[in-house]
Amino acid sequence: GEYRFATRMRDGAQVELDAAAAEARLAEVMREADAAGYDALVPLCTGTAIAPMRTLVVEPQQVVDHLVAGLAQHCRKVGLVVPLQAQVDAFHMAVPLECATTVVHASPYEADAGRAAASFKQAGQDLADCDFVVMHCMGYAERMRQAVAQASGRPVLLSNRLVAQALAQILE
Repeated sequence: GEYRFATRMRDGAQVELDAAAAEARLAEVMREADAAGYDALVPLCTGTAIAPMRTLVVEPQQVVDHLVAGLAQHCRKVGLVVPLQAQVDAFHMAVPLECATTVVHASPYEADAGRAAASFKQAGQDLADCDFVVMHCMGYAERMRQAVAQASGRPVLLSNRLVAQALAQILE
């Protein structure tokens, strides 16, 4: 019943991690990296909160959620895609949105290509009444974004692309 994250193992299999345990371990890794003298740190998850550090941290949840909140100021409804069914009811943004939201799930780690394609098509159809859609996980890929965009007819943003564009400009 605890909140979980989805991730992919080295062999490609999807696993679910207890979010609290994953965040505790990530905090340890981030503290070690903070002491190592890197220019920037980027945890590759849109669902984690990172404690303040000396190193510049590009925190995906903050980057994505604040951008979405800005875009949502003049929207009727925003659609969000998350990896797990269990995340749909418990999902929360780092900042509140000024409009309605609809949250659906489609896993970026589904091994069965046919089932994966069907889930992204269904997600897009379920979000067709939204002003725009955000795929809220760093694991989503361009082909998944295209499937949701085609099925919804709406603009679709990839979290990993938003973070990558910010990071590219920072490191330029």
